[in-house]
Amino acid sequence: MLPQELNFKAFLKKENKLVKIQSIDFITNKVTYSLNIFDDKEQVACYKSFEANFNEIELIQCTNQKDKNGNFIYEGDIVRTFESLVGIIRYGKHANVTKNPINLGWYIEWKDYSNSLIFSNQLLAFSELANNPSGLEVIGNIYENKESLCQKQ
Repeated sequence: MLPQELNFKAFLKKENKLVKIQSIDFITNKVTYSLNIFDDKEQVACYKSFEANFNEIELIQCTNQKDKNGNFIYEGDIVRTFESLVGIIRYGKHANVTKNPINLGWYIEWKDYSNSLIFSNQLLAFSELANNPSGLEVIGNIYENKESLCQKQ
């Protein structure tokens, strides 16, 4: 079995923009990304590579799962289930009342519509949905469109 390709994005803090990472250099603490830029002089669109220091970005890892539309699901993505539940994909330690008290890994932090706050006692380990990711749809992310958290349907 071949190892899965690491798939990252970065949120550029100053530019308030999400970009796909081409490379990560842990020696120089920089990432490389490219943007489609229109060259006025040449009158043509082209890709140009840029670098950013680790302190200028937030690194975002892919779960290596896809949603029902075939889009990769990333940390910080806002997802909706077929039951119209909305939550945020997170990674780290979390409590799961149905299994072990503390888990480490991907989980979904669900939106609580009663008081418009995220509540952490209603977590679902992402692995519990990984067998059926077609039940999830990415509707935004916490970096570019937090308003997607307000969507119920």
